[in-house]
Amino acid sequence: MGQKSLIYSEPLTSRGTRKVLAGLILLYHTFLCVKNFHSGANLFDLFNNTPH
Repeated sequence: MGQKSLIYSEPLTSRGTRKVLAGLILLYHTFLCVKNFHSGANLFDLFNNTPH
C-alpha cells in the first residue's frame, strides 16, 4: 500500500518541478533578451537592415 502511494505522488512532484524549471528558463530567457536589447538591439538592427 505504501509503495502505491509513492508511485501516485511521484508524478505530481515531478510535474511541479518541471513547472518551476520552465518558469526559471522563461525568466532567464527574458533576462537574456533584455540584456541583448540593451547591449545594441541586435534584433531591431536585423529588421532595419533587411530591404523592404
